[in-house]
Amino acid sequence: MQKRNIVIREFQDEDLTAVLRLLQDVSRYTPDADKREIYAQEFLASSYSLSLVAVNGDEVLGFGSLIIYRRLRGGKTALFEDIVADPSFRRSGIGSLIVSELLAHARKQGCFKCVLEANEESEPFYVTFGFERGGALMKLAL
Repeated sequence: MQKRNIVIREFQDEDLTAVLRLLQDVSRYTPDADKREIYAQEFLASSYSLSLVAVNGDEVLGFGSLIIYRRLRGGKTALFEDIVADPSFRRSGIGSLIVSELLAHARKQGCFKCVLEANEESEPFYVTFGFERGGALMKLAL
């Protein structure tokens, strides 16, 4: 598949099942089945988030989102979340297309920095966009 067939567009309701399938491939978290649509609608209703899908026709091949939050001292930070491509299409440029669009949106919104969580395997990918290690990530699963 060539990149020119891939379209990056905003997430739509009908993408939910395909996106959840992609996310399950990279995360152990499983939302309650009866609340998935509610969670998606709440997330999408936020004026501080953007969710994108990479599609080829009707097939969802990738997903990525960002959440913009205001800092106490002023300024905005973009938190990149859930950048994922279908396993069959990894290393085909889909992730790069999604990240490029998210970065453009963060810049347009006046963010002074972007942050994300990356495993060691995917760090080189993010370095190509200018990301660098910045401290240690700590998390607590609830």
